[in-house]
Amino acid sequence: MTYRQTAWLWHAARDGRLREHLGGLADAVPALPGALRARRALHEAAVLDIVDVVGATPWRGPHAGGHPRGRL
Repeated sequence: MTYRQTAWLWHAARDGRLREHLGGLADAVPALPGALRARRALHEAAVLDIVDVVGATPWRGPHAGGHPRGRL
């Protein structure tokens, strides 16, 4: 996830929208503890393990879901 945030920061800076991007991140920080608690609660209440529902897919590269060259 860190590489994505870095890429978004770079694009925001390149496009002259760094202030807006950083403002959005700052607005999201107060919601983070509640989101993490909700995520933990969902994980603890899960009936199935995630690996039983979602198959192993690479995060990056041509075989990752949604990659334009992944369908060749």
